[in-house]
Amino acid sequence: MRTLCWLALFMLIFGVRGVAEESASSRPTLHIMQDMMTSAADSLFALIPSSGLTVQTTLLPPATHWYLEQPALDALRKRDLVPSQSPDADYLAEFGVTRGGVLYENLRRTWFLGSQIVDRSVHLTVWMKLVERKTGTVLAARESMRSFTDTVDVADVETLETPGIPATRGALPPAGLFGSLVEPVVLVGSIAVAIVLLFSVRS
Repeated sequence: MRTLCWLALFMLIFGVRGVAEESASSRPTLHIMQDMMTSAADSLFALIPSSGLTVQTTLLPPATHWYLEQPALDALRKRDLVPSQSPDADYLAEFGVTRGGVLYENLRRTWFLGSQIVDRSVHLTVWMKLVERKTGTVLAARESMRSFTDTVDVADVETLETPGIPATRGALPPAGLFGSLVEPVVLVGSIAVAIVLLFSVRS
């Protein structure tokens, strides 16, 4: 009887994890969005037939999504193309960011007394157009949608955001009834088992 009580107390205090969900070190949301932009831009620049050609790039709206311009230029250079702001550039590439941000869902604990974690979904939608200047031919005019999902520690959410960039911030969902009742249930259960142990030792 005493052994069972001690076992119950241990389970209540330390928890039985089972297959606990652990959150690995997570990347900042801004870096994920920039990688998405690089990928989208690369798919557009892949249509340019040869390296060494000049490309004028335009990002809209520049005031709010300036942080995605450099990833587009990185994709350009990886294709051995030359960035240019001249109206005589060989190609014109236009990027319009229509949707981008982060969403947090399913707030929960890794185990009974474990840390809080939440699912993070990062999304980016970019409208893209590529025009060959010499002929005026529109080589592509399409929308590119990118998304990324992982699980992060709630305690790390603030460090994953970038000050001054609203798209990297998202509201955390409520914990729900179960999450709010975990601590009191464990506390009451621990006290109850402690009392049982006390009387069993005396007897």
